[in-house]
Amino acid sequence: MIRHVEIAEERHLETLRRCGGFYDCPISEGTGERMGPLVGYAGKYQGPNGLQLQWVGETYANFAMAEIHPNVLLFFARCLATKAESIIDIADIDVLCGAPIGGYSLATALGMITDNNVIKAEKKVTALATESAREKSKLVFGRHSVEKGLRYAIVEDVCNNFSTTEELINLRRPGGCRRHCPRQRVMETQG
Repeated sequence: MIRHVEIAEERHLETLRRCGGFYDCPISEGTGERMGPLVGYAGKYQGPNGLQLQWVGETYANFAMAEIHPNVLLFFARCLATKAESIIDIADIDVLCGAPIGGYSLATALGMITDNNVIKAEKKVTALATESAREKSKLVFGRHSVEKGLRYAIVEDVCNNFSTTEELINLRRPGGCRRHCPRQRVMETQG
């Protein structure tokens, strides 16, 4: 394990790469041919003849590799706080909600920088993994609770298809998520 990671300032993916958490499939300049493996993403889609196929891509970001380095975690949290402040007023948010599990450390660091309270949603296993299927779970608030009338911002480390974001919003909103929930910046509880 790398003891100390140097921050690459505005080149965030380079900082993540230095942590061992960023991969971009090399492409041949001459032929455009992929020179390395593709990466499997979370989620599946329905392919030809109803087959369930795995999403794959050329790029992979693994924030877990950054969060083990306190200087990198705080750097990214400061960058996120600055970016968030340019979009919304942090003072309008009462609580940061860390999404499992990758959002936990980032939400805590962000809360320390912005002086916001932090809660964390948890995964509750609903079906064990089998040889052909991954474990199934749903999100719950076990250790922490959500208070009516407060404004929550969801903190995730990496967003692929926004399914965790949508599930967290649905967990707090009667009637489910609004049409454009991944772009919604602040979530208010209504129940």
